[in-house]
Amino acid sequence: MHSSLLSLVPLLATGSVAGPVKQLQPRGSGGFCNTVFNTDAFSFTLGPLRNNINYNLGSGSPCPEGDDLEAARIPIVMDPANLDAAKKLLTDSPPGYLELYNEPDYSYENYTPITSPKDSANGLRPLFAIGASTQFISPAVAYTGSDWLKEFQGNCTECMDKIGIIGAHVYSVEPQGAIDQIKNVHDQWPDKRIWVTEIGPSTGDPKCQYDAAGMSDWMTKVVNQVKALEYVDRIFWNTGTWSILNNNPNACNPSLTKEDGTATDLLKTYAGLWYL
Repeated sequence: MHSSLLSLVPLLATGSVAGPVKQLQPRGSGGFCNTVFNTDAFSFTLGPLRNNINYNLGSGSPCPEGDDLEAARIPIVMDPANLDAAKKLLTDSPPGYLELYNEPDYSYENYTPITSPKDSANGLRPLFAIGASTQFISPAVAYTGSDWLKEFQGNCTECMDKIGIIGAHVYSVEPQGAIDQIKNVHDQWPDKRIWVTEIGPSTGDPKCQYDAAGMSDWMTKVVNQVKALEYVDRIFWNTGTWSILNNNPNACNPSLTKEDGTATDLLKTYAGLWYL
């Protein structure tokens, strides 16, 4: 998690942070429903959104609680602290998809622990025996060139056999660098599907100085190229809510919404890539 927000919480029916690459059939008004609910407190739950004290589900919310919202949400086992909750979720109400560990090779501001491939294998192994109907998304490492996932496989071959989707976090100031990273992931795992579970030009690299038009251009170039890769199924832009990098709101700003929750031009670009 190179930045402060978790972007793997989509509502595809109404055009969220996530964009499915193929077979998009949007429903509803096409409004933006931001279900990214990490806050300064970094609260997270594997249970329903109503269990998260930081998520507004009231009638005045643009995303009030409902079956469609919960069905579209993709839960994540953030780190070993969530293992017991994950077992309960898989037993009581198995989700269609479940992501396993967010950047276990990197600790973002000490919110999550660094977890070794061996310890991760030992901790996650029991989940595969429970979640027979769930599609598992691999732990998403901080850097696509990392050997962490291969070492994880070495400690639990049967775990990787149960994982059909590789989660990739992709950041590069240069558009082609992002594409090259995704292709490298495919070269490592040619028999797996890929979900780009975080993507953007930077999470704080001072070399990234794109203005708003430059950010839209980066997004357009990269997303359109990724859509052409037949092994990539979904893309998740980071970030959905207002975020400032390097104390400069006008340089490399990845925000899809403004501080008041209204759409930025970047969100309009993003929506256009999927719905127009």
